[in-house]
Amino acid sequence: MLDRLVSEKLEEATVPYRQQGWKWVEATSERPEWMFNVPRVYPVEVELSDEVQAEYDALCQEHDELAEMINNEAEEEGAHERVDAINRRLDEISESKETYLAEDKARSGIVLYVNYHGKLEAAIGIIRNEDEAGDADDGENGNAPASVKAKDDTPKLTHPATLIEDLTAQKTAALRVELVHNPDVALAAVVHAMLLRVAYTGYVSEQSALRVSLSYERVEGSIKSPEKCKAVAEFESVQENYGHKIPGNPADLFEWCLAQSREELLLLLAYAAAHSVNAVEKKFTDRRSGIEQANQLGRALNVRMTDWFETTADSYFNHINRQSIALVVAEAKGEDASLSVKAAGKKTEAVLIADRLIVGTGWLPAPIRIASDPSAEANVEIDDDAQSLSMAAE
Repeated sequence: MLDRLVSEKLEEATVPYRQQGWKWVEATSERPEWMFNVPRVYPVEVELSDEVQAEYDALCQEHDELAEMINNEAEEEGAHERVDAINRRLDEISESKETYLAEDKARSGIVLYVNYHGKLEAAIGIIRNEDEAGDADDGENGNAPASVKAKDDTPKLTHPATLIEDLTAQKTAALRVELVHNPDVALAAVVHAMLLRVAYTGYVSEQSALRVSLSYERVEGSIKSPEKCKAVAEFESVQENYGHKIPGNPADLFEWCLAQSREELLLLLAYAAAHSVNAVEKKFTDRRSGIEQANQLGRALNVRMTDWFETTADSYFNHINRQSIALVVAEAKGEDASLSVKAAGKKTEAVLIADRLIVGTGWLPAPIRIASDPSAEANVEIDDDAQSLSMAAE
């Protein structure tokens, strides 16, 4: 019955999309991974009227002002509700700034699916293999296939493959020299290359000339309750905000990057680079040095993990054994406090006791802590020893 109800709800959600002229619309309860390996079509820009553009600019400014007030804990009553309303209106205006061509709709479709948070998402403009191959005239009824063209006898200049390789290698060398002396274009090119990997879903045919590699792995699959993770929710909000700025068609991205200020490009660089951060420790991993560098990164950013995680029954104690619970309480509150955990008859009782004792202490499990700098600690010990020897000598 549950499956049937879900199917009915999903089918209802496809109705408005089917009326928009797409070749096909599919609905599924889970995100299909295959859709990230196929090409897709993108919307084209539509110029807004002066009135709507003025409204959009004013809303963006108001949003930034409210967000700064909220971050500084100086917001007025109703600020969060106003931000939500602004985001909804910005989404509406952003959608009106772009439209899909009728010919693109006729050769692509939409996948509706339920995301990690139980919300319905739409992957628009997906082109399946059968969409590209199924519409060509197959030569029946006396017609020639669409792929067959009249023979062209016009002489054409051709180059041997070895000569092409030689000439393009020289072009590459020249581009490298010129790029060295133009940091602004270099910054735009790097941002362009990185955004191509993180700002667009599905297969992107546009490629960068820069061999800049960036990988983005979603962390929700490694989190037991991603919908409760503050950092996941915040990063999704950041992605949504940048989604309003970045052009919808990757073919327009490089020219757009060139038009941005250096300050804006640095913000975009940080945004793209953030996608590639990976400090996930899996059961079998050879990334020990990378994980330690994540601690260095955390120290450089002055990250306070207590702002993003609280040790509770749901987030931690339910997932470890009773002995470990007692050790945690002993570490955070002392050996005497752990006696009550050891005396508990069942694990559920031990979890409740630990939850009550640890709340508000700021204690964090070791894997989620930003580890301190061991070299800095060693230097402190050396300085302390040196000071002791100096005092003894005096």
